[in-house]
Amino acid sequence: MKRPMAFFLSTAVALLGFSQIAAHASDKKKVEQQILKTLEQRGEAQIQRDFPTVERIMADECIYTHASSQTQSKAEFLADLKSGKRIYKALKNTDLHVMVYGGTAVLTGRSDISAVNDGKDVEVATKFLEVYQKRDGRWQMVAHQSTRLAP
Repeated sequence: MKRPMAFFLSTAVALLGFSQIAAHASDKKKVEQQILKTLEQRGEAQIQRDFPTVERIMADECIYTHASSQTQSKAEFLADLKSGKRIYKALKNTDLHVMVYGGTAVLTGRSDISAVNDGKDVEVATKFLEVYQKRDGRWQMVAHQSTRLAP
């Protein structure tokens, strides 16, 4: 009688473990989708000049480092967008990869950007890394770093 009970218990524990792994994988996939949606929303908001959306997605302490190596605070980045100093015309993100660490997510990818910077048309391909934190039930970007790809 002990063997069937031991088998039953070990099977139950294994199934419970597998269900937790599956739930974790499902949660991870859900977070990955949320991060990718946030990236898409921010890019579209930059193109549409929807400043409240950009402002909501960027954390107050966000540091934004452009491919030119210019580093800006959230306030500086938004000021450039609002003044028209920097205008995004198109953004195409590819090769996206999300890594989740609890309430923090790291996103890497490639971005092909068409913009106007200081009145000059700019076409640039970059690799980027972004860090997001979950705050008050939503994901906010706390850091952005991009590197220009060789032509």
